[in-house]
Amino acid sequence: MGEYDALLKPGMIGNMRMKNRMIMSAMGLNTSTEEGVITDEEIEYYRRRAEGGVSLIQVGSATIGHPEFVVAPKESAISDDKHIPQLKKLADTLHEYDCNLSVQLHHGGTVCVGVSGFMGLPIWVPSPVPYHEDGTGSYNELDPSQRAMLCGETPPMEFRVCTKEDIQRFVRMFADAAERCVKAGCDAVEIHGGHGYLIDSFLNPRYNQRDDEYGGSPENRSRFYVEIVEAIRERVGDKLAIICKIDSHEFAVDPDTDGPGISDEQAVTTARLLEKAGADAIAASAYAPVYKVTCPTVSHVAYTPNAIVPYAEKIKRAVNIPVTAVGNISMEDGAAFIAEGKFDYLQIARKLLADPMLPKKVMENRMDEARLCLNCYVCLSQMYQAASVKCAINPECCHETEISITPAKAKKRVLVIGGGPAGMETARVAAMRGHDVTIVDKGDKLGGTLFFASVCTPTNYRIVRYLKRQLELLGVHVILDTEADRSFIDRLKPDVVVLATGSKRDLPNIRGRNQKHVLDGDTARDMITGAKSKRNLGALTKFMCTCGRTIGMLKTPEKVAKNSHIWMPIGKNVVIYGGELVGLEMAEFLHDRKRNITVIEPGTYVGEGLALVRRWKMVDDLRNAGIPVLVNCKAVEIGKDTFTYADESGVRHTIPADTVMVCEGAVPNTDLAKKLRGSGYEVHMVGDCNQELSYIEGAIHEGNAVGRIL
Repeated sequence: MGEYDALLKPGMIGNMRMKNRMIMSAMGLNTSTEEGVITDEEIEYYRRRAEGGVSLIQVGSATIGHPEFVVAPKESAISDDKHIPQLKKLADTLHEYDCNLSVQLHHGGTVCVGVSGFMGLPIWVPSPVPYHEDGTGSYNELDPSQRAMLCGETPPMEFRVCTKEDIQRFVRMFADAAERCVKAGCDAVEIHGGHGYLIDSFLNPRYNQRDDEYGGSPENRSRFYVEIVEAIRERVGDKLAIICKIDSHEFAVDPDTDGPGISDEQAVTTARLLEKAGADAIAASAYAPVYKVTCPTVSHVAYTPNAIVPYAEKIKRAVNIPVTAVGNISMEDGAAFIAEGKFDYLQIARKLLADPMLPKKVMENRMDEARLCLNCYVCLSQMYQAASVKCAINPECCHETEISITPAKAKKRVLVIGGGPAGMETARVAAMRGHDVTIVDKGDKLGGTLFFASVCTPTNYRIVRYLKRQLELLGVHVILDTEADRSFIDRLKPDVVVLATGSKRDLPNIRGRNQKHVLDGDTARDMITGAKSKRNLGALTKFMCTCGRTIGMLKTPEKVAKNSHIWMPIGKNVVIYGGELVGLEMAEFLHDRKRNITVIEPGTYVGEGLALVRRWKMVDDLRNAGIPVLVNCKAVEIGKDTFTYADESGVRHTIPADTVMVCEGAVPNTDLAKKLRGSGYEVHMVGDCNQELSYIEGAIHEGNAVGRIL
């Protein structure tokens, strides 16, 4: 039996035939019209995913009431007949690929605060407590820097408690929306009963404190959901499969401070009631108290793999209808869990943003060619800032009608200097267009600074593996351990030179900066990964790094991460000066290796420029690890084993420091660019050598753009 066989088996959800066990989860794109009509651009986006081989695509979230219940400015809607024609066009398009279409129906409830609430519309809740009178809801616990990265303070809101008449109106609206889906030729609907939406608020005893038939017991709190399912089934009969999304578990709940939430037992009870009401499948998701900034990263878009699986399995054991599961489950694990009977269908979303053809690559046993999601949260962060979805590693995502890689009019010899992500992506795209491409790097491996970033965050290396494999398949010439100077370029006689030489760091003017235990970010990376360094690292460090390279102990990020627990040329007390991404990743990495870390940031915030959700998680991880993070503090002097800084009041403090890492001050490395001025070569610059630091997203997107114009 093959590794992925369980994913490839056909199945049924109600009367809907499923050609395999892979489903594209609903994920708000925020790309519809302002009236909630799906655009032709969205249809092309979904068509690419249907071509990729999924058996079912879930569109949405789609509000049942526009604009009353919207959660994003340009989310899709199914609240009016005007939404039917484009939805039908989408259904017809997907059916050409033997792909089913489901629309995720929702009433946003308190999730509407950022859109409907700003419009002066009421925010619907089951009970008057514990919502905040000022209407800031989940944003109340943001620290000042997190609040500053959003669009500003939330205006006063009206939280309106649902009457029984309101509840029945909403039930009818769900049924009306489902009927429109039938008219559009859809195959299913998914009712969103999780993630803080109105149905979820009714299910959760923290938010539902009613004393009528819609509150109290788990059965009563499930009544609203049950009535919706019954109404839809009565309205559409068997013309649509009904999938019910619920929170199978509520993570990060502290009973002493948060009060009761959705228990696992209640989730099972709700699932059984929904099955009895006419549901054809249960979609097991999860959530966490929304006022905790790590809510998404510990629940439905979990950073930890397979976090939801045990709770999906509990529901699977309790019902006689299919169960789907979501939440950072790899294709390999998904196939294994389905084979073991833990759930029936794998729902994937972010994976298909990164690689629309992923299911086909599973079917054709080409997973080594898959562009796997990095779990970087760039896509999700867009939604928190009311922007359209994008993918850090797939520039075409949500731009399918704008971005295309087409054959070049004339074949050129293209030389790419720098083997980081920007250079590799440029080389990939240029080679796809038919150019003869050579990529050269001064190091002994491709990946650039992303190699070290992958030591700290292993998922980062997925994009390096993908790009390396693509360069191999496309026949790109790779030259390593070579410094590309003017004479080297002249020997190759390229038609085009692309510089992807990254950034460089100079130590700031701090008294004591020239001591051996004071390292800039680049030197620190060299020491930890064993890379050849221009700086004298000392005889022992040089010997150990040479040995590590020779016997392969430093060949991959996984090996570096493992062996760094045994030995590293880093002191016990480490001060990291600079709270950008490099500094924060370094802090977590070294703390995990039993170093005492202090992060000192001269500015007001740490992690600026990071995707919002990623930053939330990172800052919270540092806080939970007990790593001091000091802001508005300026370096004064570095001693032999001390570091002195001045706080924002000018008061000086001295702390132990036998290693100091300066992780700020990166500037574009334009040295080679200056030497090539007036050379006669067509020269392009990509990545960090061409702009301010932009992390993986900027590198990939710019490399892609330059590759398309060569």
